[in-house]
Amino acid sequence: MQWLLQPAPGAAYLAIDNTNSSGVVEARVYTDSGHLSLVGPDLAGNPLTNAITFAPPQVLLGGELHNISRVLSAIVISTGLQLVQQLSTTSVVAQLTFTADGVMHYEVDNWGSLPVNSVSLTSASDASENFYGFGEKFNQFDQAGRLVHILTFDNAGDKQDSSYKAAPWFISTRGYGFHLDPSAESYFDMRAGYADRFVVTNLFPALKFNVVYGPKLTDVLSRYTGYSGRPPTPPAWTFAPRLSSDIWQTGGQVRYAVTKYRALGIPGSVFVFDSPWEVAYNDFTWNTA
Repeated sequence: MQWLLQPAPGAAYLAIDNTNSSGVVEARVYTDSGHLSLVGPDLAGNPLTNAITFAPPQVLLGGELHNISRVLSAIVISTGLQLVQQLSTTSVVAQLTFTADGVMHYEVDNWGSLPVNSVSLTSASDASENFYGFGEKFNQFDQAGRLVHILTFDNAGDKQDSSYKAAPWFISTRGYGFHLDPSAESYFDMRAGYADRFVVTNLFPALKFNVVYGPKLTDVLSRYTGYSGRPPTPPAWTFAPRLSSDIWQTGGQVRYAVTKYRALGIPGSVFVFDSPWEVAYNDFTWNTA
């Protein structure tokens, strides 16, 4: 079954509105196909001109792919719409809501007894779109063209995509952010396998995600941290220059570095001993030698 990246021109849809500091933002579900869109103003303020559209979600059922497609019925709830949508020869119950200003939330909350293996979302993307986020990564800042693995894993040596601070979240230069809500293992194919799209695959029988509108990237980040949580401001010493090295061979090296910093008048408040301070990698035993 192929992904249909965009709904047919002029296709009918159901919509819910959210008005915030950016203007009117609209969440849409296309009634015949199941496409989902978040539409809002562009950077110039033109209303409802910037659309982020997702193809009908794909579900792997017993080894076969099926789309969550046609809206069979819809009722209005306090935060948006409750939907019954076709999936294979049966249906699922989903919600399309605004959970915060500019944050569209879609969730399948009743799969019935379907044998769901995994779920995937896809959206059109071209070479002009860049992606930032995913927690801490060691290969590059922009993850466009990468297959990003979301799994907390700390291996020794050159980590590349491996990450011990992974997050299923990214910001796009098109003025939105995407947050896959379940914490299970997932993959984000950011135009690695397809030149014209990105594909998010959750390796778990759940579909729950947020699309965070901007269009300014600072607004995207503020809205995301507004619902996900913001850390308290750390103490002042954490903002001062710090000296870090992956490997310090002897105590003499450390004393020399600190002495030279003081002698040259270089400000500093943090000295980092990375993991080779241990006898073995992550054994938490101090190497006194």
